[in-house]
Amino acid sequence: MPNKKQSFEEFYKELKPSIKECYHKDEYCSSKIIKAHSIQNNRILNKISKDGIVIGMQPTFNSSNFKIGAKNIGRKKASTFTGFCDYHDNKIFKPIEENDYQPGNREQEFVFAYRAASCGYWHKKFNLELTRNGIDKIAKNMSSPPEPIHSLQLGIDEGYKLVSELRVFFNVCLGKNNYWKIKTYVVVFNEEYPLAASSAITPTHDFLGNRVNYIERVKPNVFPLMVNVFPQNGKTYVLLGYKHRDSGKYDYIREQLAGKPEKELKELVSNLILVNIENFYLSPDLWDKYGAEKQGEITKYFSETIYKDPHKIYDKKIQLFV
Repeated sequence: MPNKKQSFEEFYKELKPSIKECYHKDEYCSSKIIKAHSIQNNRILNKISKDGIVIGMQPTFNSSNFKIGAKNIGRKKASTFTGFCDYHDNKIFKPIEENDYQPGNREQEFVFAYRAASCGYWHKKFNLELTRNGIDKIAKNMSSPPEPIHSLQLGIDEGYKLVSELRVFFNVCLGKNNYWKIKTYVVVFNEEYPLAASSAITPTHDFLGNRVNYIERVKPNVFPLMVNVFPQNGKTYVLLGYKHRDSGKYDYIREQLAGKPEKELKELVSNLILVNIENFYLSPDLWDKYGAEKQGEITKYFSETIYKDPHKIYDKKIQLFV
Protein backbone atom coordinates (compact mmCIF):
# COMPACT_ATOMS: atom_id res chain seq x y z
CA MET A 1 0.00 0.00 0.00
CA PRO A 2 1.13 3.61 -0.46
CA ASN A 3 3.01 5.15 2.44
CA LYS A 4 1.59 8.26 4.08
CA LYS A 5 3.62 10.56 1.83
CA GLN A 6 2.55 8.87 -1.42
CA SER A 7 -0.64 9.35 -3.39
CA PHE A 8 -2.27 6.29 -4.92
CA GLU A 9 -1.17 7.49 -8.36
CA GLU A 10 2.46 7.83 -7.22
CA PHE A 11 2.33 4.34 -5.73
CA TYR A 12 0.93 2.95 -9.01
CA LYS A 13 3.64 4.65 -11.06
CA GLU A 14 6.30 3.19 -8.75
CA LEU A 15 4.99 -0.34 -9.36
CA LYS A 16 4.14 0.10 -13.06
CA PRO A 17 6.26 -2.22 -15.24
CA SER A 18 7.61 -1.47 -18.71
CA ILE A 19 6.62 -4.26 -21.12
CA LYS A 20 8.21 -3.92 -24.56
CA GLU A 21 8.49 -7.08 -26.65
CA CYS A 22 7.28 -8.46 -29.96
CA TYR A 23 4.54 -11.08 -29.61
CA HIS A 24 6.01 -12.81 -32.66
CA LYS A 25 9.63 -12.55 -31.57
CA ASP A 26 11.97 -14.23 -34.05
CA GLU A 27 15.10 -13.60 -36.12
CA TYR A 28 13.19 -11.28 -38.47
CA CYS A 29 12.18 -8.78 -35.77
CA SER A 30 13.12 -5.18 -36.45
CA SER A 31 14.88 -3.37 -33.65
CA LYS A 32 12.05 -0.95 -32.92
CA ILE A 33 9.16 -1.98 -30.66
CA ILE A 34 6.24 0.25 -31.58
CA LYS A 35 2.98 1.32 -29.99
CA ALA A 36 0.80 -1.06 -31.98
CA HIS A 37 -2.97 -0.64 -32.22
CA SER A 38 -5.02 -3.61 -30.99
CA ILE A 39 -7.98 -2.03 -32.79
CA GLN A 40 -7.23 -0.85 -36.32
CA ASN A 41 -6.45 2.85 -36.35
CA ASN A 42 -7.22 3.76 -39.94
CA ARG A 43 -10.07 1.34 -40.67
CA ILE A 44 -11.91 1.35 -37.32
CA LEU A 45 -10.83 4.03 -34.83
CA ASN A 46 -10.79 6.66 -37.54
CA LYS A 47 -14.36 5.68 -38.45
CA ILE A 48 -15.72 5.97 -34.90
CA SER A 49 -13.73 9.03 -33.80
CA LYS A 50 -14.83 12.64 -33.83
CA ASP A 51 -12.16 15.28 -34.33
CA GLY A 52 -9.60 12.56 -33.60
CA ILE A 53 -11.20 11.61 -30.24
CA VAL A 54 -12.85 8.40 -28.99
CA ILE A 55 -14.39 7.58 -25.60
CA GLY A 56 -12.86 4.87 -23.42
CA MET A 57 -13.27 3.65 -19.83
CA GLN A 58 -10.14 4.69 -17.93
CA PRO A 59 -9.05 4.98 -14.27
CA THR A 60 -8.79 8.34 -12.56
CA PHE A 61 -6.54 8.46 -9.49
CA ASN A 62 -6.94 10.46 -6.29
CA SER A 63 -4.85 10.52 -3.13
CA SER A 64 -6.05 7.18 -1.78
CA ASN A 65 -7.85 5.27 -4.51
CA PHE A 66 -9.06 5.32 -8.11
CA LYS A 67 -12.34 5.27 -9.96
CA ILE A 68 -13.34 4.24 -13.46
CA GLY A 69 -14.96 6.72 -15.80
CA ALA A 70 -15.40 7.69 -19.44
CA LYS A 71 -12.52 9.72 -20.87
CA ASN A 72 -11.68 11.42 -24.13
CA ILE A 73 -8.75 9.63 -25.75
CA GLY A 74 -6.93 10.51 -28.94
CA ARG A 75 -7.47 7.79 -31.54
CA LYS A 76 -3.71 7.58 -32.19
CA LYS A 77 -3.26 6.60 -28.54
CA ALA A 78 -6.39 4.50 -28.05
CA SER A 79 -5.87 0.72 -27.88
CA THR A 80 -2.07 0.98 -28.25
CA PHE A 81 0.36 -1.38 -26.55
CA THR A 82 4.10 -1.99 -26.98
CA GLY A 83 3.62 -5.56 -28.17
CA PHE A 84 5.07 -5.73 -31.70
CA CYS A 85 8.11 -4.73 -33.63
CA ASP A 86 7.50 -2.56 -36.68
CA TYR A 87 8.18 -5.41 -39.13
CA HIS A 88 5.72 -7.93 -37.67
CA ASP A 89 3.01 -5.34 -37.00
CA ASN A 90 3.01 -4.49 -40.70
CA LYS A 91 3.43 -8.03 -42.03
CA ILE A 92 1.05 -10.08 -39.89
CA PHE A 93 -1.98 -7.80 -40.08
CA LYS A 94 -1.98 -7.04 -43.82
CA PRO A 95 -5.00 -9.32 -44.50
CA ILE A 96 -7.22 -7.08 -42.34
CA GLU A 97 -5.45 -3.75 -42.80
CA GLU A 98 -5.57 -3.77 -46.60
CA ASN A 99 -8.90 -5.54 -47.15
CA ASP A 100 -12.43 -5.36 -45.81
CA TYR A 101 -13.40 -8.24 -43.58
CA GLN A 102 -15.20 -11.04 -45.42
CA PRO A 103 -17.28 -13.36 -43.18
CA GLY A 104 -15.93 -16.88 -43.43
CA ASN A 105 -12.43 -15.82 -44.47
CA ARG A 106 -10.41 -18.02 -42.14
CA GLU A 107 -7.17 -16.14 -42.55
CA GLN A 108 -8.77 -12.83 -41.62
CA GLU A 109 -10.66 -14.37 -38.69
CA PHE A 110 -7.45 -15.97 -37.46
CA VAL A 111 -5.59 -12.64 -37.70
CA PHE A 112 -8.34 -10.82 -35.79
CA ALA A 113 -8.14 -13.47 -33.06
CA TYR A 114 -4.32 -13.28 -33.13
CA ARG A 115 -4.41 -9.52 -32.53
CA ALA A 116 -6.87 -9.90 -29.65
CA ALA A 117 -4.69 -12.61 -28.10
CA SER A 118 -1.52 -10.53 -28.46
CA CYS A 119 -3.15 -7.57 -26.73
CA GLY A 120 -4.52 -9.88 -24.03
CA TYR A 121 -1.05 -11.35 -23.50
CA TRP A 122 0.51 -7.90 -23.12
CA HIS A 123 -2.11 -6.71 -20.63
CA LYS A 124 -1.95 -9.97 -18.68
CA LYS A 125 1.81 -9.73 -18.45
CA PHE A 126 1.56 -6.04 -17.47
CA ASN A 127 -0.94 -6.82 -14.70
CA LEU A 128 1.03 -9.84 -13.53
CA GLU A 129 4.23 -7.83 -13.28
CA LEU A 130 2.37 -4.95 -11.61
CA THR A 131 0.94 -7.34 -9.02
CA ARG A 132 4.28 -9.07 -8.53
CA ASN A 133 5.96 -5.71 -7.91
CA GLY A 134 3.30 -4.91 -5.34
CA ILE A 135 3.73 -8.27 -3.61
CA ASP A 136 7.50 -7.84 -3.54
CA LYS A 137 7.13 -4.39 -1.99
CA ILE A 138 4.75 -5.71 0.68
CA ALA A 139 6.85 -8.82 1.35
CA LYS A 140 10.00 -6.75 1.92
CA ASN A 141 8.34 -5.21 4.96
CA MET A 142 7.43 -8.60 6.45
CA SER A 143 9.70 -11.18 8.05
CA SER A 144 7.33 -13.95 6.96
CA PRO A 145 4.76 -13.09 4.24
CA PRO A 146 1.30 -14.59 4.96
CA GLU A 147 -0.09 -17.55 3.05
CA PRO A 148 -2.50 -15.45 0.91
CA ILE A 149 0.49 -13.65 -0.61
CA HIS A 150 2.16 -16.97 -1.39
CA SER A 151 -1.06 -18.22 -3.03
CA LEU A 152 -1.32 -15.01 -5.05
CA GLN A 153 2.25 -15.52 -6.29
CA LEU A 154 1.34 -19.03 -7.43
CA GLY A 155 -1.71 -17.67 -9.22
CA ILE A 156 0.41 -15.06 -10.98
CA ASP A 157 2.85 -17.68 -12.19
CA GLU A 158 0.02 -19.90 -13.45
CA GLY A 159 -1.68 -16.98 -15.21
CA TYR A 160 1.49 -16.08 -17.06
CA LYS A 161 1.98 -19.71 -18.03
CA LEU A 162 -1.49 -19.79 -19.61
CA VAL A 163 -1.05 -16.68 -21.76
CA SER A 164 2.44 -17.82 -22.75
CA GLU A 165 1.05 -21.14 -23.98
CA LEU A 166 -1.57 -19.28 -26.00
CA ARG A 167 1.19 -17.16 -27.53
CA VAL A 168 3.07 -20.28 -28.65
CA PHE A 169 -0.13 -21.76 -30.07
CA PHE A 170 -0.91 -18.69 -32.20
CA ASN A 171 2.61 -18.28 -33.52
CA VAL A 172 2.94 -21.95 -34.47
CA CYS A 173 -0.41 -21.81 -36.27
CA LEU A 174 0.57 -18.59 -38.04
CA GLY A 175 3.86 -20.07 -39.20
CA LYS A 176 2.11 -23.12 -40.67
CA ASN A 177 -0.93 -21.22 -42.04
CA ASN A 178 -3.15 -23.38 -39.83
CA TYR A 179 -5.89 -20.77 -39.75
CA TRP A 180 -8.54 -23.47 -39.34
CA LYS A 181 -7.40 -24.05 -35.77
CA ILE A 182 -9.37 -20.96 -34.77
CA LYS A 183 -13.12 -21.39 -35.02
CA THR A 184 -15.15 -18.16 -35.30
CA TYR A 185 -18.82 -17.50 -34.69
CA VAL A 186 -19.95 -14.26 -36.31
CA VAL A 187 -22.82 -12.05 -35.15
CA VAL A 188 -23.89 -9.36 -37.63
CA PHE A 189 -26.00 -6.30 -36.81
CA ASN A 190 -27.50 -4.66 -39.89
CA GLU A 191 -26.39 -1.17 -38.95
CA GLU A 192 -23.04 0.51 -38.31
CA TYR A 193 -22.61 1.29 -34.63
CA PRO A 194 -19.59 3.48 -33.82
CA LEU A 195 -18.18 1.11 -31.24
CA ALA A 196 -15.13 -1.17 -31.31
CA ALA A 197 -13.59 -3.77 -28.99
CA SER A 198 -10.81 -6.34 -29.04
CA SER A 199 -9.70 -8.69 -26.29
CA ALA A 200 -8.92 -12.26 -25.28
CA ILE A 201 -11.24 -13.12 -22.41
CA THR A 202 -12.16 -16.06 -20.17
CA PRO A 203 -15.90 -15.64 -19.46
CA THR A 204 -16.95 -17.37 -16.27
CA HIS A 205 -20.46 -18.25 -17.51
CA ASP A 206 -22.26 -18.82 -20.77
CA PHE A 207 -25.30 -16.77 -21.83
CA LEU A 208 -27.65 -19.01 -19.82
CA GLY A 209 -25.64 -18.83 -16.61
CA ASN A 210 -23.85 -22.18 -16.86
CA ARG A 211 -20.24 -22.24 -15.63
CA VAL A 212 -17.55 -22.19 -18.35
CA ASN A 213 -14.24 -21.10 -16.81
CA TYR A 214 -12.95 -21.40 -13.24
CA ILE A 215 -10.61 -18.43 -13.00
CA GLU A 216 -10.63 -18.31 -9.18
CA ARG A 217 -8.55 -21.47 -8.81
CA VAL A 218 -4.83 -21.21 -8.08
CA LYS A 219 -4.36 -23.45 -11.11
CA PRO A 220 -7.27 -22.19 -13.19
CA ASN A 221 -9.09 -24.34 -15.71
CA VAL A 222 -9.68 -21.72 -18.41
CA PHE A 223 -10.20 -21.53 -22.15
CA PRO A 224 -9.62 -18.26 -24.04
CA LEU A 225 -12.26 -16.57 -26.18
CA MET A 226 -11.07 -13.90 -28.62
CA VAL A 227 -13.61 -11.11 -29.13
CA ASN A 228 -13.57 -8.42 -31.83
CA VAL A 229 -16.33 -5.88 -32.48
CA PHE A 230 -16.20 -3.31 -35.29
CA PRO A 231 -18.37 -1.43 -37.81
CA GLN A 232 -17.88 -1.89 -41.55
CA ASN A 233 -19.88 -1.01 -44.68
CA GLY A 234 -23.25 -0.46 -43.05
CA LYS A 235 -23.00 -3.40 -40.63
CA THR A 236 -21.44 -4.14 -37.25
CA TYR A 237 -19.55 -7.41 -36.82
CA VAL A 238 -18.96 -9.37 -33.63
CA LEU A 239 -16.31 -12.08 -34.03
CA LEU A 240 -16.13 -14.70 -31.29
CA GLY A 241 -13.09 -16.89 -31.92
CA TYR A 242 -11.73 -19.85 -30.01
CA LYS A 243 -9.41 -22.80 -30.48
CA HIS A 244 -10.96 -25.55 -32.56
CA ARG A 245 -10.00 -28.02 -29.85
CA ASP A 246 -12.02 -25.97 -27.34
CA SER A 247 -15.24 -26.48 -29.31
CA GLY A 248 -16.68 -28.51 -26.46
CA LYS A 249 -16.48 -25.40 -24.28
CA TYR A 250 -17.63 -22.77 -26.76
CA ASP A 251 -20.00 -24.40 -29.21
CA TYR A 252 -22.70 -23.15 -26.83
CA ILE A 253 -22.22 -19.77 -28.50
CA ARG A 254 -23.89 -20.96 -31.70
CA GLU A 255 -26.52 -22.93 -29.81
CA GLN A 256 -27.48 -20.01 -27.56
CA LEU A 257 -27.22 -17.15 -30.05
CA ALA A 258 -28.53 -18.61 -33.31
CA GLY A 259 -32.05 -17.40 -34.09
CA LYS A 260 -32.15 -14.81 -31.30
CA PRO A 261 -33.92 -11.51 -32.12
CA GLU A 262 -31.43 -8.73 -32.85
CA LYS A 263 -32.55 -6.76 -29.78
CA GLU A 264 -31.64 -9.66 -27.48
CA LEU A 265 -28.36 -10.26 -29.30
CA LYS A 266 -27.42 -6.63 -28.73
CA GLU A 267 -28.17 -7.00 -25.02
CA LEU A 268 -26.06 -10.16 -24.75
CA VAL A 269 -23.11 -8.66 -26.63
CA SER A 270 -23.36 -5.43 -24.60
CA ASN A 271 -23.12 -7.45 -21.38
CA LEU A 272 -20.28 -9.54 -22.80
CA ILE A 273 -18.29 -6.36 -23.54
CA LEU A 274 -18.95 -4.52 -20.30
CA VAL A 275 -18.34 -7.55 -18.08
CA ASN A 276 -15.19 -8.83 -19.76
CA ILE A 277 -13.48 -6.21 -21.92
CA GLU A 278 -11.56 -3.09 -20.92
CA ASN A 279 -10.22 -2.50 -24.44
CA PHE A 280 -13.33 -1.00 -26.04
CA TYR A 281 -14.06 2.45 -27.44
CA LEU A 282 -17.09 4.49 -28.51
CA SER A 283 -17.59 7.55 -30.64
CA PRO A 284 -18.24 10.77 -28.69
CA ASP A 285 -21.51 11.11 -30.62
CA LEU A 286 -22.70 7.68 -29.45
CA TRP A 287 -21.71 8.48 -25.88
CA ASP A 288 -23.66 11.76 -26.01
CA LYS A 289 -26.61 9.91 -27.53
CA TYR A 290 -26.87 7.72 -24.42
CA GLY A 291 -27.64 10.73 -22.23
CA ALA A 292 -26.49 11.35 -18.68
CA GLU A 293 -28.65 8.68 -17.01
CA LYS A 294 -27.57 5.87 -19.33
CA GLN A 295 -23.94 7.03 -19.21
CA GLY A 296 -24.08 6.69 -15.42
CA GLU A 297 -25.61 3.20 -15.67
CA ILE A 298 -22.92 2.02 -18.11
CA THR A 299 -20.08 3.43 -16.01
CA LYS A 300 -21.50 1.93 -12.80
CA TYR A 301 -22.06 -1.45 -14.44
CA PHE A 302 -18.57 -1.52 -15.93
CA SER A 303 -17.01 -0.57 -12.57
CA GLU A 304 -19.02 -3.16 -10.62
CA THR A 305 -17.71 -6.01 -12.76
CA ILE A 306 -14.23 -5.33 -11.35
CA TYR A 307 -15.37 -6.19 -7.83
CA LYS A 308 -18.44 -8.41 -8.16
CA ASP A 309 -19.34 -11.74 -9.72
CA PRO A 310 -20.31 -10.72 -13.30
CA HIS A 311 -22.83 -13.56 -13.48
CA LYS A 312 -24.87 -11.93 -10.72
CA ILE A 313 -25.14 -8.48 -12.26
CA TYR A 314 -26.37 -9.27 -15.80
CA ASP A 315 -28.61 -6.40 -16.82
CA LYS A 316 -30.99 -6.53 -19.75
CA LYS A 317 -31.31 -2.75 -19.64
CA ILE A 318 -27.67 -2.35 -20.63
CA GLN A 319 -27.60 -1.60 -24.35
CA LEU A 320 -24.52 -0.21 -26.11
CA PHE A 321 -25.87 -0.58 -29.65
CA VAL A 322 -28.34 2.28 -30.08
